[in-house]
Amino acid sequence: GATRIRSMKKRGDEFIDIYVGRPPKDEKQRIMGQLIENLQQSGLKPLATALAFEKLKGEFNMTGEEIARSLGKPTAFVSKHMRIGAAP
Repeated sequence: GATRIRSMKKRGDEFIDIYVGRPPKDEKQRIMGQLIENLQQSGLKPLATALAFEKLKGEFNMTGEEIARSLGKPTAFVSKHMRIGAAP
């Protein structure tokens, strides 16, 4: 939501369209939904993306390929961000 509001203010929009639906059934679904939305808006910074991928990998035992398939992104995209998250 915060990314959407910042984008709206940058554009000078007065109103924002929102969709209110069922809440996600679990934490994994919530993270995936946020990632998909934020990646589509191109408002998510690479480090934030990397940390979300690491959470999916660590907490839900997802592989890079599973994350990529779930998000509709190339495996190389996920791998690159996971390397960012592992950097000192």
